[in-house]
Amino acid sequence: MKANDKDTGSLSLGADGSESLDCGSTMSTSERDPAFQQQQQQQHQEVQGPFRASKRRASELHRPLEAKESFGEIQRASSQDMGVQGLEVSDFEQMRLDVSLESTTTTTSSSSSRNNKNTSSYANSTIHGGDEATGSGGNSYFCIGSGAGCVDRSVSQTCLTRELDQLPINHREHVGQDLYGLAEECIPNIDESLLSEFEEAIVSLLEKSDSKASSSVPAPSGTGGGSLPITDSVPELQSLVPYHAYRLALSMSPSYVKNPEFRLMFLRATEGDVKKAAKRLTRHFKTKLRLFGEDKLVRDIVLDDLSEDDMESLKSGGFQVLSKRDAAGRSVLFGRYTSMRYKTIDNMLRALWYIWMSILEDPTNQKKGVVALGYEVGRVPLDRFDGTEEGEGLAGFELGEDATDHNMSGGFDRTLARKIVSVPLSVPARPVGYHLCTDSHQWVGMLNMVMVTLCKFIRLRMRIHHGTDVECKYALMTHGMPTDSVPVDEAGCVSLAQHMEWIEGRRVLDARKTKGRTH
Repeated sequence: MKANDKDTGSLSLGADGSESLDCGSTMSTSERDPAFQQQQQQQHQEVQGPFRASKRRASELHRPLEAKESFGEIQRASSQDMGVQGLEVSDFEQMRLDVSLESTTTTTSSSSSRNNKNTSSYANSTIHGGDEATGSGGNSYFCIGSGAGCVDRSVSQTCLTRELDQLPINHREHVGQDLYGLAEECIPNIDESLLSEFEEAIVSLLEKSDSKASSSVPAPSGTGGGSLPITDSVPELQSLVPYHAYRLALSMSPSYVKNPEFRLMFLRATEGDVKKAAKRLTRHFKTKLRLFGEDKLVRDIVLDDLSEDDMESLKSGGFQVLSKRDAAGRSVLFGRYTSMRYKTIDNMLRALWYIWMSILEDPTNQKKGVVALGYEVGRVPLDRFDGTEEGEGLAGFELGEDATDHNMSGGFDRTLARKIVSVPLSVPARPVGYHLCTDSHQWVGMLNMVMVTLCKFIRLRMRIHHGTDVECKYALMTHGMPTDSVPVDEAGCVSLAQHMEWIEGRRVLDARKTKGRTH
């Protein structure tokens, strides 16, 4: 196992088998090197202006880890530092309810809340980008949107700490191993016995769904009361047939659906859990059928399968595969919401599907997982995204016809965000780390609210980094991220150079894949 550079921190196994992060020193690189610190300050003055976040806030958001400090100890210490005690796992649900309640009382309480910022742990009034309120204990919280409530950053972090502490030790350490790339490769070779269990799990899933459907829905006329039909000739029957898309794919090409290497991808994505893999496989075909249609259901999607509008979404650079891998050899999927362009949400989803499936062609990414990086540094606040030419010039963001006022919150398309998160759940992907970087107070508040609503697996592996471009990249370096390949400069401008090279490379690979294709 290779250790990361000492300045960026490296995890190692202690004598008792526990994992620890050896940073060499609790001081950052800039603190140990005065010349580098001076250079950093000059860069901030020239590009970013004065620091928008103090050293105290930076250390509060990404606290340096003490040498030989175990992952569990780090989390427990952070909860004590936050000064928020007594929260349980269920507090995430309570926070969601509290936020909803606060947002409904915004109109009547906004003026009083501005005069009493220290009396509430949640934001309940409209503030503009850059405004900040400080709760008891010196912890900051931020609001977004028009009258939207926002979860206190320290409270969400403490709830996350509680969730980690309540996990079994091996599960808690597994989260740390995923984040820092220390986990062993998942199912390195084809396991015939596991594939057999997978097939049994699929059959069991279909039989149970058939039994449930048969007992609750009368058999359509003409079926004779036997097995549920597979045909798609009558659209109404699709809703009556459980796992219709999977059954249809199986009837069209059993060799494609039962390909051992194809199925192995789903087993790796679920770390060998055959029941979860069976559900993921059926969901895969359901989503694929909806996005691409029946004619593309049982073959790999290539660039030529994308429409002109799909290609525009792909070329926008809203999602890119970084040219370099992280220190553990895992691919990094870069995402930038404010760079996405789409006419309909499905344009963006088809582009994202293609990117994910391209990443997963590499067995290394199947076995080690993929790291997701969201980077919203150096852009205008969300409430300035209005879809106009002026707004596009400021933010590089264009609202599509699906981005209605109903779905927007100060320019944030909630429907798109939910569907984007659903794509990795429909492909055989195993995202092992989520890093969200921003210099906007609005984004911090929004991300904390989103974090509350995510499933537990994702939430435990998500880290939010708030600060300037330099500060965020330092935080990413401690997780072994290839910051020099992040396609965003200190001014917040996105480069598409490496992304266009990736697309051209994919075009060559797709040509080889489709050579000799008969359908």
